Amino acid sequence: MTCRERAASPRSDTNRAKSGAIRPPAAAGSGDAIRPTTHVASRTCVGCGRKAAKHELARFVAADSTLTLDPNGQAPGRGAYTCRRAVCFERAVDRRAFSRTLRTNVRVPPGLNPFSEG
Repeated sequence: MTCRERAASPRSDTNRAKSGAIRPPAAAGSGDAIRPTTHVASRTCVGCGRKAAKHELARFVAADSTLTLDPNGQAPGRGAYTCRRAVCFERAVDRRAFSRTLRTNVRVPPGLNPFSEG
C-alpha cells in the first residue's frame, strides 16, 4: 500500500482522530462546540494580594524615584497595582510593596493616597 492509498483509506482517518491530529466534528447540541473567548488582563494588588481585572485596579509608577498615580495606565516603565481602596494602598506603603514591585526605592509623598476619604 502506498502513502497515497493509506491517506485515502477511511481507516487512516480513524487513527489520526485517535492520536489527536484531527478532531472529529462535535455533535449538534453536545455542548462541546468551540466558543471564542475574550481575554481579560488580570493583575495582583500589592496591598492585599487579590487578583482582579486590570481595569479594576489603580496603577502606580516610579517617576524620578517618587511614586505617582498613573490614571490612564500608559506611563512608561514598570507598574504596581492596588485595589481602589485606601486600606490596600496604606498596607502596600507599610509593607514597602511598591519598592519591591517596582524594583527601585520609591518615596511616597504625604497625601498621595487617592482613595482616602478625607
